[in-house]
Amino acid sequence: MTLRNNDHHKREHAIPMAITWKVDHLTGLDRETWISLERSGEPGTCCAFQTLEWGEVLYKINNQASLFVTFFSDRALIGGLRFWETGTHWFPFLSSADGPLCITGSENELSEGIARFMKSIGRRYASNRLELLPSFSGSLDIHNLERVNSPFFSFIISLQLDEGSLWTNLQKKTRWGISKAKNNGLQVRVLTSRENWLEFQRIQKKHYDEKGYSGSFSSSFVEEMYDTLRPQGLCSLFGCFLDEKMIGACLLRTLNGYAIYYRGVTVREFRSLAPMDILQWQSILWAKNNGYLFYDLGGISPSDPAKSGLWRYKSKWGGKPSLIPEYSTSLLFRMFSVVNARTTGVRRLRNIFARISTTFSPVSSM
Repeated sequence: MTLRNNDHHKREHAIPMAITWKVDHLTGLDRETWISLERSGEPGTCCAFQTLEWGEVLYKINNQASLFVTFFSDRALIGGLRFWETGTHWFPFLSSADGPLCITGSENELSEGIARFMKSIGRRYASNRLELLPSFSGSLDIHNLERVNSPFFSFIISLQLDEGSLWTNLQKKTRWGISKAKNNGLQVRVLTSRENWLEFQRIQKKHYDEKGYSGSFSSSFVEEMYDTLRPQGLCSLFGCFLDEKMIGACLLRTLNGYAIYYRGVTVREFRSLAPMDILQWQSILWAKNNGYLFYDLGGISPSDPAKSGLWRYKSKWGGKPSLIPEYSTSLLFRMFSVVNARTTGVRRLRNIFARISTTFSPVSSM
């Protein structure tokens, strides 16, 4: 289900507490307002996917449509949240693109606005990184919008620690792997040439083909990131080299104090040299030395046995396991979210009920 693109999208919607919102697609968005949010939002609360630029690239290359919801309090801008129109992961409905953007001091008002917006359109799924902030008092789970057990965690490293503390917090085996990579002559560099970015695309395609994974980046997507996003500081790519041969790479999404690990790949015959360990460590140090506040290793589901290796990998870097809160108005969804989905059958049953509760929910056009 998607919201219809009609004149109702252009209207502001008054709700109690003098909070209003405005919904736009890319074509109707006030670009200056949204870009001002990107530049002045609370540091460290959202990832680069919230930006207009990422929205444009993903639509151009992958045809992923977005809705941009801008929130106001007494007509003063307080924040914004970008949504995927088609949903992500298991749930085939509107879901947030890992945000929101927030003006400092407006955390609780913005969260209240998000809650009421979600309820008004009958949608059930939102990520809210504002709860990672000490200033957020947790007012989002009101008005029949209740917290659910998220299927996704992130391991988040505070880059406000000194380098010595970051090193000490690594698991012993991780420190050993980094030292091994250095002793074998591996070097990490920030990649700035188009040729190196396309070499990264070739390595990750081969890596995904070997593993039988889907979702390999196309060369057009990598070139669009290089041409459009890299110059604006919204992504950075690091390469690991042995004797001038690239044997691995690590891609970050970056925005306003927040660096998120996006994609890491290595060449199979060199994996015994631990190139991914030194790549991740040097990426963390780069983020710290360039003023970022947090390094996020990305989403992971601890209840999925197929992901256990990924869970072990992301937990070894000393980050804090953090639930990225999600909220639901659906009773059925809340019932099945409390089930610890350790088997494929249980997960499928939960997904079926989530889809049923979506099918019979009221959706208002705006």
